[in-house]
Amino acid sequence: MCVENGALEIIPPQAAPLTPAQRERMWLAGREVLECHRVLHRNGITLISEIMRTQDAPEAFEHYPPDDVIDHEHRAQFYYHAHRGADEHGHFHCFARLPNPAGEGWVPVHLGAISTTPEGLPRALFATNRWVTDEYWLAAEDTIALLDGFVIDHANPSWPLNRWVTAMLVLFRPHFEALLRQRDQVVDAFQHQYPEVNALDDERLEVTGQLAIDIRAWLAELAG
Repeated sequence: MCVENGALEIIPPQAAPLTPAQRERMWLAGREVLECHRVLHRNGITLISEIMRTQDAPEAFEHYPPDDVIDHEHRAQFYYHAHRGADEHGHFHCFARLPNPAGEGWVPVHLGAISTTPEGLPRALFATNRWVTDEYWLAAEDTIALLDGFVIDHANPSWPLNRWVTAMLVLFRPHFEALLRQRDQVVDAFQHQYPEVNALDDERLEVTGQLAIDIRAWLAELAG
């Protein structure tokens, strides 16, 4: 592992240990991702323009859309926002929604984030500390168990965008798993280093791990 721009880069997962059924499911999700790119780009539309609509430049930390995208039936949620700069335009934060253990309503569990280029293409995945998204914290394995339930099955604000986000969590399932396990290790190490603070709320620890992604390269590995 190495530290780059404050984010821990970890070794990418390999396709070799996956079962044929897992590979097929991910490969089909990859074809769905590419098809969503195709239907958007043929009319000069991108993932970013679909989520932001009439606004050209995002306001830092604002959610797009303002009330997030929520599938109440599947208890899934995501939003887009921008604030990190550099090679990234912005990123999609993806959540599972659980009944609030403290009372009424729902609490979000952060599954991971998808970073995009200024051209609206996915460039990396990353995980974050609890304070970043104000999430309900679950251990990595409990969070991983929620990944398969992430489905956005409606057309608001965009049918291809919602299908794309859903498929991305299937295509890169091993990557999200690796990032969540790494997240817990990083948080535990930080807590050990600074026992006087609550690591989950310490703003010195923001991004706990990042993985660059290449859709076609991963599809080729899955097919091989």
